[in-house]
Amino acid sequence: MEAHQGRMEAKYRHAEEHETRAEEWRTADAEIVLTGYGIMGRILKAVGAEARAGGLKVGVLRPITLFPFPKVHFQRLAKSARVFVVVEMSNGQMLEDVRLALNGARPVEFLSRVGGNVPSHGEVLEFVRKLARQTLPALVTEEELVANV
Repeated sequence: MEAHQGRMEAKYRHAEEHETRAEEWRTADAEIVLTGYGIMGRILKAVGAEARAGGLKVGVLRPITLFPFPKVHFQRLAKSARVFVVVEMSNGQMLEDVRLALNGARPVEFLSRVGGNVPSHGEVLEFVRKLARQTLPALVTEEELVANV
């Protein structure tokens, strides 16, 4: 039984190293990284585009594989991003995965809708703007905030 467990663990490690997938959108200079899977990815890109038009450096990391979780993507982005925002249509199942992947390296904020409700573009955008205002001046200068947000 122990030998079998060892083979299963090796299989998992191989998958974790070679088969995890995630899509990144404008993350190279992102200070705020939005993350969500499935349908949320399209909404988050639209929010990111509008937030960037308003002067905020927002990017999107959309996990494609959830198991194994693409933690390497999060860990790499944590070197430059200042905060991560998890947007889900659930009670935070992916939130825990993101927190584990980051291991306290960056703060993680959470926006959720349940019962089949999808967080709207406007709702997510307002959440991002509010987050930027709360973290002023860390994310944007006061002039940029007044002019663009």
